[in-house]
Amino acid sequence: MYIKICISGLTAVGKTTFARSLIERYDATYISASEILLVYAQTEQKVTILPEDRDHFWLREKGRNLFLQRRKNPDLDKQIDEVMLTHLFTTTNAVIDSLTVPSLAPQESSAFFILLQATLHQRTQRAWLSSPTMTKKSSGREFKKKTGEQGISYTHCGAST
Repeated sequence: MYIKICISGLTAVGKTTFARSLIERYDATYISASEILLVYAQTEQKVTILPEDRDHFWLREKGRNLFLQRRKNPDLDKQIDEVMLTHLFTTTNAVIDSLTVPSLAPQESSAFFILLQATLHQRTQRAWLSSPTMTKKSSGREFKKKTGEQGISYTHCGAST
């Protein structure tokens, strides 16, 4: 028996966190649209991405520049979508992390689709907490100071963070 799970949702909703728990549980391959874009940036655009920059590439200048290129030329996103759909049909035991694949995939894909949702406040706090310059303790104080709102806790697959 094999699984195909597509996880979709907006930025900082918890797709990667949830996907990691699934790949560990089901010994599946993790396929991420963001990772495929990073490979494209390195191979086609000759962008140097240091290992410590991978998690927050899109927040850095090089990531913003690639994002602006994608806005000007949607063909790159179409190519990434095609690669993701190919993985959907050819990889037998996979967890796919993509905003677009669930809406593009035909019903006969035999995949299970999960849409993760969170409020803007929750997504903002998750992004803030994952910042490489913040600890959970300091980021909670800073978030409260900047927004005037209380912090929240998250639960993913039974593990509180």
